[in-house]
Amino acid sequence: MCGIVAYTGANSALPVLISGLKRLEYRGYDSAGVSLLDDDGIVTVKTAGKVSDLEKELADLSEDIRLTSATCGIAHTRWATHGTPCTANAHPHSGCKGRFAIVHNGIIENYLALRQALEDQGHHFRSDTDSEVVAHLLEQAAGLDPNADSAALVKTILPKLQGSYALAILDRDSAGRVFCVCHDSPLVVAADGSMAASDLPALICAGVNEVVYLPDDQLVGLGRPLTGFTIKRIDTDLTEAEHSGFPDFMLKEIYEQPAVAKYAMRNDFSNLDLNTRDIRRVYVVACGTSYHAGLIGRDLIEKWAQLPVDARVASEFRYGNPYMDEHTLVIALTQSGETADTLEAAKLARSRGAKVLALTNVLGSRITQVADIVVNIQASLEIAVAATKSYVAQVIVLTKLALYLACARGLLTPAHLTNIEAQMALLPDQIQSLLDQRQTIEQVACQCLNAHTVLYIGRGVGATTCLEGALKLKEISYVHAEAFYAGEIKHGPIALIDPIGVTDKVKATPVIAVACAQATYDKMISNIEEVQARGAKVIAIASEGDEHIAELTPHVIYIPHTSECLMPVLAAIPMQLIARYIAVEHGQNVDQPRNLAKSVTVE
Repeated sequence: MCGIVAYTGANSALPVLISGLKRLEYRGYDSAGVSLLDDDGIVTVKTAGKVSDLEKELADLSEDIRLTSATCGIAHTRWATHGTPCTANAHPHSGCKGRFAIVHNGIIENYLALRQALEDQGHHFRSDTDSEVVAHLLEQAAGLDPNADSAALVKTILPKLQGSYALAILDRDSAGRVFCVCHDSPLVVAADGSMAASDLPALICAGVNEVVYLPDDQLVGLGRPLTGFTIKRIDTDLTEAEHSGFPDFMLKEIYEQPAVAKYAMRNDFSNLDLNTRDIRRVYVVACGTSYHAGLIGRDLIEKWAQLPVDARVASEFRYGNPYMDEHTLVIALTQSGETADTLEAAKLARSRGAKVLALTNVLGSRITQVADIVVNIQASLEIAVAATKSYVAQVIVLTKLALYLACARGLLTPAHLTNIEAQMALLPDQIQSLLDQRQTIEQVACQCLNAHTVLYIGRGVGATTCLEGALKLKEISYVHAEAFYAGEIKHGPIALIDPIGVTDKVKATPVIAVACAQATYDKMISNIEEVQARGAKVIAIASEGDEHIAELTPHVIYIPHTSECLMPVLAAIPMQLIARYIAVEHGQNVDQPRNLAKSVTVE
């Protein structure tokens, strides 16, 4: 999940590298560092903390002319896996002799054995990371073959590495070149050979408009145009990587959801290369927010297309020996297209003969190279760690997919289809109407400000929506939150409710209840009354015009009327705003929550 930037060209490398790191800081912000290469060798500056801390270190060294004159370098912002966040563990890493400097994203799974062998040969390690072994392996290879060039040395060590890696490597003996290679970890390279990075934003901000998604095990040397690769033109506008007047990316991306809903609805499945009559079983595999979207997709596909659907957390999927054959459809959801667990699940499905349909936000990402069929959810660039607009886009695309499967199997009447599509067309304006109520929603969210824990309850798709609401609150505000199927609360979770006045320090437990117009509405009302009878403070998300809910609780957020199947899209908006408001009031960085990164590229 770390961020890598590499540059070589005619300009000073340092400003390009630092600007790129800032664009990639959503991938990790435990520590940061930079190495620059000129005729005098390699100079490295690194520190614990964020890129801003690295900038302070560099400012203190501003008299070092090499920092501004060097035109070739690599940089890294870290999400720690091996070793605590500290300067010693920050990248770039070098070997004993300082000939090589490397930055790495991924995990070298056999690093302990490699490290022990290198130490036995006299190598001295300075960090606790798995990554440092790469620099020492290069030095070892150079010692064994002094006449080998840089590219040959890199190729020599790659077979020794087990796990995943994206590497950018400087060699003191190859001035003006950066060597890049990846395996099961993303690396995007400018087609002109000037830059490489873990993700597009670092390249976009440097004006790069043509890129190559580097295939596994293909070594390239920056400094020369790339040949023999598929070149993709970047259509993303630079403003998508800017705050554009918003205080944080999360709020900006929440406000982009009306437009995202329009784009997501444009997906047309009529030309999908899928024999729907041949499908007998469906799996949905995903992680985190994508998994929550997948749960809603599961319910809709099963309901409309009358297919058995099993939604699985991708990290567990391949270890459970799931039954798959040529009659199985596996729907793989991943915003980034690089989620390691989802990629491995998709690879397993392909190996078992299943058809893999990927729903992703990044065309050209690794999932697009694994899947049989790829659908772009069209949520545009998402930078905040907490997913918002990509979730809404995934739910809408899954809804359209469920409709397609049902129609293809002859199980949905034209009238039913027309009705749902008409209501879907209203979603962008309905989302905007909720955003226009932001202040009212935040006033209601005040009821959760001092809570030690917040419970979410709902039924049907309302319950799966609650899972996403609870996750948002946890990941950006650090307030404990749990979501439950409302009918299950009396089987244990209701014991968690603290009534007002239990102690001077304990406040009534907030319970956020999704009680919109749906088939189980009356039962949901009974569940609300159950928690209120135990002293809970209920915040209801209800359909417009529901006067009865206001008699139960004064804390109500109304969403526009829509079909029950589309309710999760609208109910997600106030949940996103509630989570962000509480995080901001608690003084948290909503774009970069602690311990988290945007793209989870390691298992």
